[in-house]
Amino acid sequence: MEDKSEYSEPFIDAILNEDKIVKIGEWYININMQTEKVYVISEDENNAYQSLLSNSNRNIKVFSINDDVLDHLTNKTAPEDRGCGGIGGYDQVSPKVYVVGSTWYQSEMHFNRFGVYFTLKGGFDSNDLAGFATEVFVEFKPAGLWCERRPCGADKQKSRNDDSIRKTNTVRYQYKFYENVRNLNGYYFYCKTKVNYNGTDYLTSFVGNSVNY
Repeated sequence: MEDKSEYSEPFIDAILNEDKIVKIGEWYININMQTEKVYVISEDENNAYQSLLSNSNRNIKVFSINDDVLDHLTNKTAPEDRGCGGIGGYDQVSPKVYVVGSTWYQSEMHFNRFGVYFTLKGGFDSNDLAGFATEVFVEFKPAGLWCERRPCGADKQKSRNDDSIRKTNTVRYQYKFYENVRNLNGYYFYCKTKVNYNGTDYLTSFVGNSVNY
């Protein structure tokens, strides 16, 4: 089994230092998943880094993990100034499908948001350490769609190819359907897993959601 990230997203673990702070441009940014807040201070402030650590500067900007933080910092706006906000996180896991004995597979869908990074992903998890499955397919229900800033323009609506993805020699896999520094404001995304064992196919139920569609 792969190690799971503290933030459910290895990229976020990789960019944050031991204080859970990353510097992007002139900004020191602290992502706190316990409070679901993002705390930001400019490097131009006196003792900026330590002030952010101690939350002791009145010029610290506070955002939600749902906010497009980098967009607001770049354009000098606040969330209430924007007419099309984002959506919160969502997770769904299918019931386990047993392929042999106690060996199971299940499908998962996750929409993770961290203020400066957002991912929509789906895939499977299992305890098939012995490798009983000869083929595993992640299947997607058409049409896979997402909007970055709906209702701020139809041109922001995008889609992906919904072909199946075949995986071997792994007990867990997550396909990133969307990843960007912008929050989503709508998506239609469902996936399921088909496992072949000894010539028989085993299928999980679809997991996913339709938001603002």
